[in-house]
Amino acid sequence: MEKLDYPELVQQILTTRTENRSPNDTETHLIFDRERDRYQVLHIGWQDMTRVFGCLIYSNCQGD
Repeated sequence: MEKLDYPELVQQILTTRTENRSPNDTETHLIFDRERDRYQVLHIGWQDMTRVFGCLIYSNCQGD
């Protein structure tokens, strides 16, 4: 059985997740820290007069 490359799999899933988002006035940012195997998706921007900033997804492949 072939061993799974979890960091690569997580990056593919997060990239697909951000590509399929519906358009609006906010931005989605991918943050990949390959050295420490940490991956994050951030939601940043403005909705009407309200600042939007939040972590949508966080993954730590090392299990720390």
